[in-house]
Amino acid sequence: MATKKKKKKRHAVNMTLWDVCLSYPDLHSPKPFKGKIYYRTDCLIPLDHPQLGALRAAIKKVKTEKWGEDKTEWPKSKQPLIKKGDEREDQKEYAGKVYITPSTQTPVPVVDPKGKTFNPQMVKGGMWANVAVCISAWEFDGDEGVSIYIQGVQIDTSKPSLNFGGGKSIKQMFSRDDEDDEDDEDGGDEDDDSEEQEDSDDADDDADDDGEDE
Repeated sequence: MATKKKKKKRHAVNMTLWDVCLSYPDLHSPKPFKGKIYYRTDCLIPLDHPQLGALRAAIKKVKTEKWGEDKTEWPKSKQPLIKKGDEREDQKEYAGKVYITPSTQTPVPVVDPKGKTFNPQMVKGGMWANVAVCISAWEFDGDEGVSIYIQGVQIDTSKPSLNFGGGKSIKQMFSRDDEDDEDDEDGGDEDDDSEEQEDSDDADDDADDDGEDE
């Protein structure tokens, strides 16, 4: 009688982050990274966000379940999972916040507040959203770590988007009161995602820390 192969236990935590701001969303057209393509977005989280502690705790829980309480046994990383926005000096919108960059190699479901499909091509930087993520330990090609995977996005269409482009908001563009205003810089929404992200959180990349020192 053949012996059944024991299934490996999956160390993961699913959670939904409510009311975070999206930046550089690649939810319609995945971007290449290290020979593969990824759907991903930065999620800006204020330091006083009520779920920030729970996010850190979830990352720690996954690491502890996978590698034990001794942090010296945890995989080393080049970057934390929870990054400091103040270190992004080129992005003033990141100041005073932390951010994560959940990713996946499969298309991400995007819906509106009523659960109806929202065109991912219309998702722009500065929009507010609820983001479902999975924090999971992984092993790949002799390497191991923890990544945050994006599972779904619900766009909050009731909340005005932040203007990340430096130009006028869509409301200002069509306001007669602003017709003679020549002081605004050219620009627009954060549709240009050509800036290369610092890292990817998918399973074949370097292991990440949980940013507990933040």
